[in-house]
Amino acid sequence: MTSFGVKVWKKRAPPKALAAFSPPKTPLCPSRPRWKRVLSDWIKAARLLAMRRDIFSKVFCDELSKLHDRAIGFPGQIAIQILEEDLKAPLRAFFREFDVVPVAAASIGQVHRARLLDGGHWVAIKVQRPAIEEAFRKDLEIIAAYIKFLRLFPSVARMELRDMYLKLESTLADELDYRMEASSIRRMRHTLKREKVYAPKVFGAFTTKRVLVMEFIPGVLVSDYIHARIHEPKKAKKWRKENKIRPKKLGNQLYPSYLRQLLSDNLSHGDLHPSNVMMLRNNWFALIGSIRVLDEDSCRVCR
Repeated sequence: MTSFGVKVWKKRAPPKALAAFSPPKTPLCPSRPRWKRVLSDWIKAARLLAMRRDIFSKVFCDELSKLHDRAIGFPGQIAIQILEEDLKAPLRAFFREFDVVPVAAASIGQVHRARLLDGGHWVAIKVQRPAIEEAFRKDLEIIAAYIKFLRLFPSVARMELRDMYLKLESTLADELDYRMEASSIRRMRHTLKREKVYAPKVFGAFTTKRVLVMEFIPGVLVSDYIHARIHEPKKAKKWRKENKIRPKKLGNQLYPSYLRQLLSDNLSHGDLHPSNVMMLRNNWFALIGSIRVLDEDSCRVCR
């Protein structure tokens, strides 16, 4: 861990866990079997809809919000197999402990907690879903077919749908390579220290296209805090006081920080939802999830 990381955790210890308030890891309702076939970018679309409580009903948004970090995962043994294939050695050669049950699951992969053999650091291991590239390819074929149909209409033909499709294809290719995300996290870790934004340390020796190993941050997801504030407000208030956290101040820091990342640092968080923002003590926060460096065209559009 760098000196900055030690400084953060020694002087600003991570908050006490909100596990007592966290929403139960329940199935996604009686229709869950249908969702087993809904992966990749369709989950991303559902996450966006889940945040539009100004448009949709509470029940609808509550159900879709479960996809923020509790999409259907895949068996832990398959994750171990992928890890051993990519690291080219048995798991015990690198980790002294490994939680087979994932702590979170999303559209592209799932996260397991483990402990390094060398040094004993706790880490979060993102493992890509098996056959996810094929799933994305099929999704892109469907989108391409829609675009081809829409271009038959003169009013739509003038829109740059083809360019949008190519950009989407390029972005998804980057998201499917965890080495790209690792590079972006390193850059964010370096540039955002001054803004009270903490980014996890990446362990490059264990990172491959399908595996990303990062420092495990024992903070509290904003999504879990929101759930606690709604259902157990007294406990949430006590937790805020104990950890010296002011949500409004935290929110006021998050928005300008995001703009600076986008406009000054050329960094874009591709999936900024409540389960990818972690609350830390003394109004610090950490960003997790998909982060990438913007190309020149994207920077020009944003500015």
